[in-house]
Amino acid sequence: PVFAGVNTPYGNGSTGRPYGSNSNPYGLVEKCNEGCGCRPALYDPVCDGTGVQYYSPCYAGCHRRANTSAYNRHSYVRCDCVTTGAESNVSVGQKTDGLVAAARHLCPHTCPLLPLFLVVMFGLIFVTFISAMPALTATLRCVEKSQKSVALGVQWFIVRLIGSIPAPLLFGRLIDHSCILWQPQSPTTTTGTPGADTTGACLVYDNRQMAYNVLILTILCKCVTLAAVVAGKQLYKPAVNSVHPSHK
Repeated sequence: PVFAGVNTPYGNGSTGRPYGSNSNPYGLVEKCNEGCGCRPALYDPVCDGTGVQYYSPCYAGCHRRANTSAYNRHSYVRCDCVTTGAESNVSVGQKTDGLVAAARHLCPHTCPLLPLFLVVMFGLIFVTFISAMPALTATLRCVEKSQKSVALGVQWFIVRLIGSIPAPLLFGRLIDHSCILWQPQSPTTTTGTPGADTTGACLVYDNRQMAYNVLILTILCKCVTLAAVVAGKQLYKPAVNSVHPSHK
């Protein structure tokens, strides 16, 4: 999302004060809202008419709230941080010529490739789970009859050890890495710059960056799995006295 003071400057073009880290050139506090005493602990996003999102009506520099029947939600007018021309032509209250500078909701996002994504995801899930039974059968046929239960136990122990334990840590790290706005814990901070140890949950993610991170990690895991399957097929040597079930 296009977020004023986080990944894009406010409409006046100045860079403001850094938020969260020195790598972020923008800031929540600007000349248009520095006298409002805004509290970063109060996250209440609003969206202007051009799709730019603001941390809260206070950080958007809004002076007045108005109920609009067209949106059926609170909207705000006279927002100093909203650039001229970004107001939505929506009636304010009973007036028909009013301008709503920002509406109290997240900016809408479109996903035209969602149907294709759902089809591909269904195919991946189907292929992943349909291979479970062949893998189980291969495991049981590769060991002696007296060792089948031990083989299954060792197999699932390895799956849990190298799959279920590190996977949440890796994916969680990648998801956190795609966060562009963390919630500050200190309710008294008014500069929009929380300390290094005062951040809470993530408020806004870079969805595109998150998608790339998860996709790359998933592809790497699939490549490792494929390499392990190929190596197992090439290195497996059946016992000399083993007899295939179809030959009995």
